[in-house]
Amino acid sequence: MSSTDLDAPPLKSLLLAIVAVLGLHVLAAIALVAIKTPELKPEPKKEMSPLEIKFVSLPAKTVSTEVEKQTVTAKKRSTA
Repeated sequence: MSSTDLDAPPLKSLLLAIVAVLGLHVLAAIALVAIKTPELKPEPKKEMSPLEIKFVSLPAKTVSTEVEKQTVTAKKRSTA
């Protein structure tokens, strides 16, 4: 009794497939190294003017400052 598998591919075909896969991997690595990537250009910074802050106060309740003038009339008392 032999321990060989009769359905296995021949050793020559197996080695040829391994060499082909390794060769394609090497070619892909070389292609990736050879690709020139575009250079990133930094965006120009926009000049922003400083914020202008204006403080606003609520209007105060207006108190009537007018003094009402009252005329005082003196009644003369008659002394009898």
